[in-house]
Amino acid sequence: MVEDKELQLISTMGDNAAFTGLPEAYFKLTNRKLAVSCPSNAYKYLWERNPFVEYQGTRASCCVLTPPEKMGRLIYSQVYKPIYFFGQLTGKGSRPYDVEPNLYLPRKPISKRLIVCDEAGWPNRKGYPFLKNAIIGLKKDGWDVIHLVGRTKVWNYGTDKSWANELEDLKLDTAQLTNCKDIVDFMATAAAYVGYESGMAHVAGALRMPYAFFAGGTSVTANRHPSCVFAVDGCPTVCLLS
Repeated sequence: MVEDKELQLISTMGDNAAFTGLPEAYFKLTNRKLAVSCPSNAYKYLWERNPFVEYQGTRASCCVLTPPEKMGRLIYSQVYKPIYFFGQLTGKGSRPYDVEPNLYLPRKPISKRLIVCDEAGWPNRKGYPFLKNAIIGLKKDGWDVIHLVGRTKVWNYGTDKSWANELEDLKLDTAQLTNCKDIVDFMATAAAYVGYESGMAHVAGALRMPYAFFAGGTSVTANRHPSCVFAVDGCPTVCLLS
């Protein structure tokens, strides 16, 4: 249970990255920084270079942003809603570009390097033919496609489920998913990214690179960032019940 005095955000790598646009927008409006803590050293890399926060180190619970003058208000969500959160924090309206995420990492993208990933977090976001077909087409167009791989298990409504590499038959060059810092640094070398609605897509948005993604459990309207060039709800509602 969380005390009613903190702003709590979901503690996934992607969503933490997605929310980094809020401190900057908040600071520009109030000239005040937000105190930030996160649940592990793996996530601190997403915050430690942000000039608009006061990083407070790690803590056992979820990632927490605490606006100094808003103690007493609890805001919780499991989807990316930066405009909503900004309104709750400040009572002001905002536009997508006002709260655009930013990892404050200088990018030196390699020409025609396309990073793809079939990591999706939830099983009902994976397995649609659109992703594979898009990658086949982009490879034919001359993109140097690199597949982020390495995950073997996925959370499946309370149990672990084996992770299937649905792009294996494409025989793509691969890069191993290791830790948060290495993933973000490698993502920063891409000219573009394609994947599912997941932490990787949020990292692409926070690196402000062109990216495309296919959504399942959560609509693209709740998850796309300004640098997104294409997004589609790849799964009809009925499959979310399976």
